[in-house]
Amino acid sequence: MVYVDYMDKIISTIEKYGMIPQNSRILVALSGGADSVCLLVCLNLIKVKYNAEIFAVHINHMLRSAALVDEQFVENLCKNLGIPLTIHRADVKEAVKKLGISEELAGRQLRYDCFYKELEEKGCDLIATGHNKNDNAETIFMNIVRGAGMQGLCGIPAVRENIIRPLIELERYDIEAFLHEHNIKYRIDETNLQDVYSRNKVRNSIFPFIEKNFNISLTSNLCRLSDIIKDDNDFLSQEASKYYSECKTSNNNANGLLLDPFNNLHDAVKRRVIRLLFLDAAGSIQNLEYTHIESVLSICKKGTGKFINLPGGFIAKRVNDAIYIGAIKENTEFCYDLKVDQALFIPELGKTVKVSFCNELSKLNDSTTNACTNVFNYDIMKDGMKIRSRKNGDKIYIDGLGGHKKLSDYFIDNKIPQDERYKTPLLVCGSDILWIMDVKGITNGRYSSKNAARKIYVSVY
Repeated sequence: MVYVDYMDKIISTIEKYGMIPQNSRILVALSGGADSVCLLVCLNLIKVKYNAEIFAVHINHMLRSAALVDEQFVENLCKNLGIPLTIHRADVKEAVKKLGISEELAGRQLRYDCFYKELEEKGCDLIATGHNKNDNAETIFMNIVRGAGMQGLCGIPAVRENIIRPLIELERYDIEAFLHEHNIKYRIDETNLQDVYSRNKVRNSIFPFIEKNFNISLTSNLCRLSDIIKDDNDFLSQEASKYYSECKTSNNNANGLLLDPFNNLHDAVKRRVIRLLFLDAAGSIQNLEYTHIESVLSICKKGTGKFINLPGGFIAKRVNDAIYIGAIKENTEFCYDLKVDQALFIPELGKTVKVSFCNELSKLNDSTTNACTNVFNYDIMKDGMKIRSRKNGDKIYIDGLGGHKKLSDYFIDNKIPQDERYKTPLLVCGSDILWIMDVKGITNGRYSSKNAARKIYVSVY
């Protein structure tokens, strides 16, 4: 491949994916290795075509003794090319201790943090990274071994949001040949030659073994597989978006799916619809795994009130004929004393409670259409009344039963979801529950106002 062919291939990739709009400001991630040096040189050569401005950023991970030499190399390279360069030093070992993750993951996280910081400070539109065809094939292979789904087999995207990869269709051999042909120097990271990280083992040992013993081009075959899967994945994603719109519902600030249409979908579409539901709730599908999605699908077939915890502090729950995903809310305990003829606002409920010896409901203004009142026998009350959240062991006396019923059994029988139960307020007198203040409004039969000399009215609005 001659010089012009390399450039034509890169330009073809850029045009194919619409990577670089006119007048773009591009930040190149420059490690000093062959890929990033090739990327910087080539973008600098074609920047006139797009009327683009090129900037570079180098991250020193402070892991190698040669890191300072790398810094000096990229500094000289950018100076010779007339490209503005910023150097960041990121302590990967410290990040490993702090975050409890591998050096690979810590390094990647620190790199992208620096990239986005620099992107904002420089006012750039795009981040260009030097990922190539071999990187893509290695990623696909590693995802196969890990048991990834179709999304993982799509490999490294040529464009993801504002990240572009102009070398993604060039093999590593072609990149190095281009640099050698034009006497362009680059740095060699000696750790890439050691089987320290998983990717190095795949690159240095597994790929050469398979290609030699099976007489195939594993890189080309995996990338071809990826191209086929991308088309299938795109189609299924479009179908999922369509059905998500048809099944979508909401309740109490949580997004959900109506189960009647959802359960009729193919499992392949269902899984993608669940991903869209989680994305709507969490803003990201990071850490959402296959097992989580399968667990959500399992409770779609179970009774109301079933729930599972999901990553990021979210919960999926079955409520009647729908499945919802929302943030887990902390159980907020509350307890307030009620005094006769005083209105008390309860912030946890967003409602006001008024206790009086007359029916205050008739005095409330027309705007309080949701007001309701219950009346009790004041003469048998030995303690003052309170309004509070539930406690373990709560019971209420119910006339029809001729005895007490556990509040937990009441919630189960009435299919109240677990994360809703703590929010149900209770009107109490001493240890007795007088009124379960939910939609059914069950009251304590022993405190009935029938034949009472003094009646006490409790109004909520």
